[in-house]
Amino acid sequence: MPILAENIERFLTPSKTFIETGTLWGDGIQAALDAGAERVWSIDSAPQAIKKAQERFAGMPSVRLICANSVAGLERLFRDPEARAQMGAPTIWLDAHGSHDSPVLEELTVIRNADLPTPNILIDDMRMMPWWGVEISTLMDSVRSVYNLYHIDYVDGCGQWPRDPGMYPKDIMVAYVERS
Repeated sequence: MPILAENIERFLTPSKTFIETGTLWGDGIQAALDAGAERVWSIDSAPQAIKKAQERFAGMPSVRLICANSVAGLERLFRDPEARAQMGAPTIWLDAHGSHDSPVLEELTVIRNADLPTPNILIDDMRMMPWWGVEISTLMDSVRSVYNLYHIDYVDGCGQWPRDPGMYPKDIMVAYVERS
């Protein structure tokens, strides 16, 4: 589901870098730009989602798109020395999933192994994790394996208009570092 700009703004790191898995219509990209992100990478395995985002954000060099599954896309991004030099400690929005599964644990493993400056991580669809076979305790352990001193909070998520215009209370887990 989309993320609200206010949630990105609240947890955007000083590097002003936003990385998302699950481009869909590009609403997360737009929200990140509206929140003040200066660099955005978005990853989606669906070529049609990437094509729509390319059209929507044409002429915006601050928006970069990767057509790959989320795990491979994150690996590719984190291996790219030019991207690494630009991103600093990013804010990462994990929202790639199918109808019956989520790669969130694998995504977190890639983030942990990337040896990044400590990112803020936002994980969508917490209400769906049990349905997807992701135990919350396992998810928490995986988040803490990235950085064991994260503060954990939950913020409301929103549905996709017009099909699902509702709000989902505390549906986004946020793992963040207090920064001065």
